[in-house]
Amino acid sequence: MARWFISRSPDGMVNEGELAAYRALQYLDDSWSVCWCYDYLDDNIPREGDFLILGPDGRLLVLEVKTRARVFAPTGQNDGDPQKRAEDQVQAQKAGVLKAMQDRLDQGNGDFEMPWTVAAIFSAKDNRYYPKSPGQPFTLIGGPEHLRKLPQYWQEITSGGYPAKDPESVRNLFNAVYGDGSAEAEAKFISETDRLLHDKASADFSLLEALSENSQLLVRGGPGSGKTWMAERHAGMLASQGMDVLFLCYNKALGASLTQSFHRLRITGNESTPGKITVRTWEELSEELIGRFAKEELPAKPPSAAPQEELQHYYDELLPSALLAAVTAEGFQAPFDALVVDEAQDHRNDWWEIYFALLTGKVNSQMGLYYDPAQRPAFLSGEFNIAKVSEELSGKAHLQLLETRRYTRPVFKYLQSLENLETERLIEGLRSSHLLAGPEVILRQAPNPEMAKSEAAALLKDWFDQKLVSPEETLLLFPKDPFSEKHRLFENDGFFANCRIVSAVSPDAGKKGFLRATSFNKSKGLDARAVVLIGTPRWEDLESDQRLSYWIAASRARQMLAVVSC
Repeated sequence: MARWFISRSPDGMVNEGELAAYRALQYLDDSWSVCWCYDYLDDNIPREGDFLILGPDGRLLVLEVKTRARVFAPTGQNDGDPQKRAEDQVQAQKAGVLKAMQDRLDQGNGDFEMPWTVAAIFSAKDNRYYPKSPGQPFTLIGGPEHLRKLPQYWQEITSGGYPAKDPESVRNLFNAVYGDGSAEAEAKFISETDRLLHDKASADFSLLEALSENSQLLVRGGPGSGKTWMAERHAGMLASQGMDVLFLCYNKALGASLTQSFHRLRITGNESTPGKITVRTWEELSEELIGRFAKEELPAKPPSAAPQEELQHYYDELLPSALLAAVTAEGFQAPFDALVVDEAQDHRNDWWEIYFALLTGKVNSQMGLYYDPAQRPAFLSGEFNIAKVSEELSGKAHLQLLETRRYTRPVFKYLQSLENLETERLIEGLRSSHLLAGPEVILRQAPNPEMAKSEAAALLKDWFDQKLVSPEETLLLFPKDPFSEKHRLFENDGFFANCRIVSAVSPDAGKKGFLRATSFNKSKGLDARAVVLIGTPRWEDLESDQRLSYWIAASRARQMLAVVSC
C-alpha cells in the first residue's frame, strides 16, 4: 500500500466524498505516496486541500473531492457556491502546492526535484470518467470504482509532462513539504497505519461470510498473513450466532493475549452476544479435563521432578489416550458447539479426536482450523497432517491466504533478509506487493547484556515520550525467558522504561500501562505494534539452530522493530 500522510481521521467528522476517496486510494501499492488534507495559500488566504497523490514516476496529482454528481456539468460549476467553479478551486490548489514546493526547493539543503503537477476532480456520487481535453484542462473522475483504476489512467491524467529524472528526489521534496517530521505527526502516521493494516486484512475476513455454507474452514497462511486476526473474527461470528466456542491455541502467551482480547470485546458493548468464547491452550484444556474425571479414570501424573522421558511419555501417550477414552465414553456431555484453532500445526494428530469429542455436533460441528506447517517448531513431538486431521470433516472448505497483511514494508524487507536454511520456508510464505510504509528497523550493538537492557530502556522511553507507541502495544523479547528461575532478569526491578513489566503470560499482559516480556520461543503467535529484541547476538553471529527463534521473534512486529544485540 501507499505511504500515507494523514491529517484527517476516518473515525471523525469526515466529508462523505473524502471518505470514499480514502477507501478507494487504499488500493494503491507501495510505490505511491498520498497526503490526505494539506494546507495551501490561495491569494495569501490559508485554505485546506483534499488529496495529493505522488505517482511512482514522480508526477504529482492534486485531487479536489466533491460529494455530489452535478459538479460534472460541462462548465465544471461547483455544486455549492454558484460564483466559484470547481475548476477554479482545483487550479488554486495546484498553484498553492507548486508555490509551497518551490519555496522549499529555493531553501536548498536537500536532494530535490520539482514534479510535473496536474489537477483532477473526484465526484464520489458520479460514475463516469472524463479525461482532460482542450476545452476542459483537468480530469474528472466519477465514483470510487474509477478512482481505484487510477494507475491505469495515470499516463493519460499526467500527460503533457515528463516523468521525473529521479523519482526518489521528488519523493524527498514531497516528504519535506507534506510529510511533517514532528513526533505528533509520526505518532498519528503509525496509529493510522495500524488501522490500514486491519482494513486490508478485513478483505480476507469477508471470505468467512462467503464460505459460511461450509461448516468447517481449513485456512492456511504464511507468517503475517492475518491468520490469528481472522480466527478471532471467525470465533466472534460463531459466538454471535449463539454458539459456545472453544478457541484453542498452543502458546501460553498467545492464550493470555487472546483471553484479554475477547475480554475487551465483551466490556466494550458486546455483552449481548448470545454465545461465548472460551480460550484455552492444550495444557490448560488437558488440566481442565483432568478435573472433570475421577482419579481412577486417568493415569497417575508423575511428579514435576521426574525424568524428562517419563514426563513426555505421560503427556504424549498416556494422558491423551485416557482423555480420549473419557470424552468418548457413554454419558459424556460435550460442553462446546464450535471449535476455532489457531496455530493448528502445533497440535498433534492424536489430539484432534479429543477436540472433536468436545463438540455437540462432533465432526459435523462448525469449526475453523488456522495453520502453517512451516511454523511448526522442530522440537515438538508427534506430527501434524491436515489431511489426516480433516479426513472425517464432511463440510470442509480449504482456503489459502496468499498476501502478507501484518507487516509494514521495512519489517517485511528485514525479515526477507534473514535468510538461511532454517528460515527459507518461512520466507517463502512472505508474499505481498501492497505494503504500507513504516519506520525503519533499528539495529544497535551493546557491549554486554546489561548495557543492552539499558540501551533498550532508553529507546523505549523515547518512543513512549513521543507517543509513537504505548507500553501495552509493545513486546520485549529475550533469547531466554527473563522471568524464569534461572535468569530472573527483573527480579529486583519490576519496572522497565518507567513502566510496570510483566510476563506475557500474566493476567495483566495487555492491560493499559503494562509492558510485556517473554522469550523468543514463547513469543510465537503473538504480534505487537512495536517489538524490541534484547541481548541477542547479531543475526550474522548466531548459531544455525538459533536463527529460527530469532526470525520468529522479529516477525512479531507489525510496524516498529528494534534489535539491541550484544
